[in-house]
Amino acid sequence: MNVKIASLVFVFSFDLVSAEFTHYQCKENYNENDFLNEIIDAISENSETDHNLCICGNFNVNAIGLNQKISGEKENEKMNFRGNINVKYLGSTDGYGYGAAVNVKTNSGELKRSQPILDSTYVFLEFDKFGEIQFGYMQSAASKFNINGGNVLKGYGSFSSNNLSSFYNLSSGTIIGTESVADDKNALKIAWTSPLFKGFSFGASYSFSGKNVSPFNSDRRKRNEGKGSYAWNDNYWDFRAAAPYSKNLLTVGASYEYGSQNDIFAKFSLSGWFGKGKTDRSDVKIKNVKALNLGAILGYKDLKASFGFMNSGKSLLAAPTNVEFSGDSGKIYSLGISYKINEKIEISAGRLQSRVKFSEGKSIGKVATAALEYVLEEHLKAYCEYDFVRTKTCTAALALAENSENHLPKIENNRANIFMIGMKWEF
Repeated sequence: MNVKIASLVFVFSFDLVSAEFTHYQCKENYNENDFLNEIIDAISENSETDHNLCICGNFNVNAIGLNQKISGEKENEKMNFRGNINVKYLGSTDGYGYGAAVNVKTNSGELKRSQPILDSTYVFLEFDKFGEIQFGYMQSAASKFNINGGNVLKGYGSFSSNNLSSFYNLSSGTIIGTESVADDKNALKIAWTSPLFKGFSFGASYSFSGKNVSPFNSDRRKRNEGKGSYAWNDNYWDFRAAAPYSKNLLTVGASYEYGSQNDIFAKFSLSGWFGKGKTDRSDVKIKNVKALNLGAILGYKDLKASFGFMNSGKSLLAAPTNVEFSGDSGKIYSLGISYKINEKIEISAGRLQSRVKFSEGKSIGKVATAALEYVLEEHLKAYCEYDFVRTKTCTAALALAENSENHLPKIENNRANIFMIGMKWEF
């Protein structure tokens, strides 16, 4: 029976920017922080090596009004706390640089007891002509080069944040974010990124196994299975019970950019994931990983647009050994546009649509968003955002949920109006 839900959700989040810092960002932060200056100067005293310590981030507080059609078996979160702390240390001598980066995160909606975890950590060597080599727990090269419609969105970020499902009851088998099931998140890997040469940049990464994606928390992946993108097969098959993961995953990325951010600008990207699909169960077979993302950002002065197409193919599709594979792991289309009205006000709008095929039927996810962002003062912004979310499931996905070994929530077609008012402080 459908039950209408109306609630006011207060979301407190502490989000820090990606650990993929540039030397410019780090040096800018270093020059503005007297305390860090003293520490770094003490370290580098009587040394010919240059040192930089980078800590960057933002603080985001939201009040969210939510009205959705059904609740399913999942209660809406009344409070959510997200945190990411990214620290990067850089040392350099003649001809090369070196250092390490650490990311600590917490999320009351996804992590057990909201305990902070060491989400990514890696060491790196950097060469002027060859680029950067990294080793550790970190995002894939394909993920770094990935461009989608969320790249230019303002405010909360809607589908670009992949967090709408924290308070929206996702219909069985649907997707409302831009992530692909093909990606191995922050699994242990070695990666290389080229320097920018005449607008071109390239990258590649190789991970040994996507089974564990955190350096000191081996069961984290099991807690998060089933959140976000799914890959299912057959009416009565359970993806989470199969626990598929990638093995020997090679990801690649390439991009070309032209122009200036303040004038005419264009950037095009291509990302790919290729690897073996594995499971620890002997009664299950898994499809290999083959996925592709195409994306672009186009801009003219204060007007910018981005779009992306993600095709996960049949990546990590699971089936019993005596059943033929059917369906796929989903396709995602996304588009975003933003406009800077003046020095204080920016607006944005976007659209996402996803489709996942099953043995019988398909599921569809749709998100439409609009946001306004206002600069209160340097590094401090206020915003408001509206999201309309609609998800449509199918008979096969509902049957899968009903008969799953891990008791997946059976949620039928849903829709919601989401209103957000918030502030974010960037530093």
